[in-house]
Amino acid sequence: LLILVLISQTIFSQNGFIVDHRHTDLSQIPESYITAAKQNLKIMYFRRSHGSHIDVGGMSALRRYSTAYNTLYSYNSTGANGELFMDAEWHSLDIENSSWVQITKDYLDNAANSQVNVVMWAWSSGFFDCDVDQYLSDMETLINQYGTNSCRAVPVTFIFQTACGQRSLDRNQLVYNGNKKIRDYCKTFNKILFDFNDLECFDPDGNYYG
Repeated sequence: LLILVLISQTIFSQNGFIVDHRHTDLSQIPESYITAAKQNLKIMYFRRSHGSHIDVGGMSALRRYSTAYNTLYSYNSTGANGELFMDAEWHSLDIENSSWVQITKDYLDNAANSQVNVVMWAWSSGFFDCDVDQYLSDMETLINQYGTNSCRAVPVTFIFQTACGQRSLDRNQLVYNGNKKIRDYCKTFNKILFDFNDLECFDPDGNYYG
């Protein structure tokens, strides 16, 4: 949620930031930021199953929490009725399958999606044996072709994301190493990162289980 409102403040800038377990206090978000997000953001979210923690698991649960939240954090796939434009599409892909890049290009090249200005992919269990360097390279390709310095009429902000942990110790170590590389890259090159793995590694009291 916080990444949505922060993007609304930096959508046309080169400023990067990381959202992780330190950024979960909704009381710290001014309502004006949420309103700005609804007015300015048109988000396309590609995901596998675990990525539903953000939309149907997270945003929807938040809306059920209270009547006020149901209105404040309202969203739909078209932005109708003043709600946040956040469309989601399930894909059985992980970053070991580079066809996700072409899927993104095809989506953004479609005139019907010309106003979309945020794209995020969520990854899943296949991450442990994929090429993280290729993922970072593919993201840069998309940024160069559709981002702020591209010729697209409506520039796109691309959100990097870390992958979920694994039960196997060996696989989890590979995920840890890959996620660290993504974090370091985003810090070094001022990218926007939704640190999914960091969020799942801490409980609400700040205890680490990674």
